[in-house]
Amino acid sequence: MDAIEEMCAIIKQAIESEKKIQNELKIKFMDFTVDKKTLNFITPAPPKLESLEEFRVERFAIPQLQSVL
Repeated sequence: MDAIEEMCAIIKQAIESEKKIQNELKIKFMDFTVDKKTLNFITPAPPKLESLEEFRVERFAIPQLQSVL
């Protein structure tokens, strides 16, 4: 019962803080462990920045070229 109570406390904390549980939670017989080697989901990469371009009158801008396609 102690192992289940420990796991419930971690899950409760994650629910209340509205965060996903990244590490795998395991119960083996009477032991509760948090396996930090196994991840439940992949952390998404940060979004890529849009390319910066110089504005020139004699050239088309990237949004203008994309609208042609």
